[in-house]
Amino acid sequence: MSVLITGGCGYIGSQLSYILSDNNINHTIIDNLSTGSKKLKNPKAKLYKIDISKKKKISKIIKEKNIKCVMHLAASILVPESMSYPEKYYKNNVINLIKFLDACVDSKIKYFIFSSTCAVYGDIKKNKIKENDIKSPTSIYGKTKLIGEEIIKYYAKKYNFKFVVLRYFNVIGSDSKLRTGPLKNTGHLFGNIIDSFLKKKMTFNLYGTNYKTPDKTAIRDYIDVEDISKIHLEAYNKIKQTNKSYEFNCGVGNGYSVLEILKTFEKIINKKFNIIKSKPRPGDTEKLVCDNQYTNSVLNLKLKNNLFKSISNAINWKKKVDEK
Repeated sequence: MSVLITGGCGYIGSQLSYILSDNNINHTIIDNLSTGSKKLKNPKAKLYKIDISKKKKISKIIKEKNIKCVMHLAASILVPESMSYPEKYYKNNVINLIKFLDACVDSKIKYFIFSSTCAVYGDIKKNKIKENDIKSPTSIYGKTKLIGEEIIKYYAKKYNFKFVVLRYFNVIGSDSKLRTGPLKNTGHLFGNIIDSFLKKKMTFNLYGTNYKTPDKTAIRDYIDVEDISKIHLEAYNKIKQTNKSYEFNCGVGNGYSVLEILKTFEKIINKKFNIIKSKPRPGDTEKLVCDNQYTNSVLNLKLKNNLFKSISNAINWKKKVDEK
């Protein structure tokens, strides 16, 4: 059986590609390179530069490569951007998903693993979020991903394939072997801090300072990119073994505030940042922490990374990129 990764030249997709290679799983990559880069491509995987909306071309690739499992990571993913350009997110994350699913069912795939997000839960007032909790997204990004989940469930029932929905919490870090990682800062917390440090600015924009949290800054669950890739691998093994569909929350089960993350960076680099306080951005939520008990029990997971490792790997990767 062969696997198809969409978005396989992106930050998470390229890491997943290396994890599959490390486990001797044959796979193919589709990426339109709008946000991904050939610099991140795993040399052991074949890349087709195609948009997921190109139904005929994708159907041909799936049949030629005997692909039975699709890992769909290609999407627009930035919360602030989704609030400014909602039509882009409905097109990429909903309309193009339907076109892509049409190609998949035409080619008779058996398994579909979907990258979703904790943003589908919205500003939920719970200490930890379970898979069956109410979903009420506050951002357009979260809304399009929730619609995507429902579309996949409908297609799976109608066309008789099994699916796994993986709801990512905040993905951080870089490949521990420094084979891949983020190439450009897209406005996420880690990228902002690392850029400020390496460019010797040592300033940090803190969005939201009046949340109902211990230090009044937003709390998130941060999971390492290697561990999120391992979850894909274990989900792939599980769905083949049981031929059942699943929904998994993907996090470590602990929350860190923005200030706690900043202070951890400061300990590692032994430097202080100048904090610039700003208003929360549209779509931002107060607290999102994963209840990962179900995921860990079903997939028998033992995540290997911690916050210090993730930060160190991320800094070392960025140093490597900047040196080139």
